[in-house]
Amino acid sequence: MTIALVHRPPFQWLLLCSWILFFSQALSADLSTQHILITEFSASNIETIADEDGDYSDWIEITNLSDERLNLRDYCITDSRLRPKKFRLPSFSLPPGERTLIFASGKSTERLRPPFHAPFRLASDGEYLALVKQETGEVIQDFSPNFPKQVPGLSYGIPGPLPEIKEQAIAATFAVLSTPTPGEPNSRANTRIALRPPKVTPSRGFYDMPQTVAFSA
Repeated sequence: MTIALVHRPPFQWLLLCSWILFFSQALSADLSTQHILITEFSASNIETIADEDGDYSDWIEITNLSDERLNLRDYCITDSRLRPKKFRLPSFSLPPGERTLIFASGKSTERLRPPFHAPFRLASDGEYLALVKQETGEVIQDFSPNFPKQVPGLSYGIPGPLPEIKEQAIAATFAVLSTPTPGEPNSRANTRIALRPPKVTPSRGFYDMPQTVAFSA
């Protein structure tokens, strides 16, 4: 079964002057002793990677940072604080240093091998996301209260390849990445994010009364 990975064409957007727009977030827990982490995800996948049905579902990448095999069945992912064990990962042995991909597609599928599907979708405007131990319900990693609003077609992750991710695990700073790399070594942080031209309200014209001008992207 083939999963389509396509290259994203250059954004035809306006670079806003010399501003460097960079989203980052320190997670709420010390991850230096954790063996498995969410290392990248996309909550606004528009053409990076398609699932086996040809749908461009959102996705979550989980990486085994340990030196031993880990069974994914020992972990859950959730987008709800009230349901920490919302989706128990299927039984699958993940080798050391390897990544696996979970589509946040909302589909109810039972697969024996990756990519797997979570029965929920991610909100591109930002929401809670967590990796949880199945047995104890302990939160290993979470984005709290929410991960930030996501840029369409880009991903959010720990910048750099696996050795650098291990070094950064204490701070575990996430950023918008320059290139989405689902299931592959992470790219560097994107320090030049292209945005659509800003929308100005009210529109230009002549007014008899003072107006409040608002800019939105």
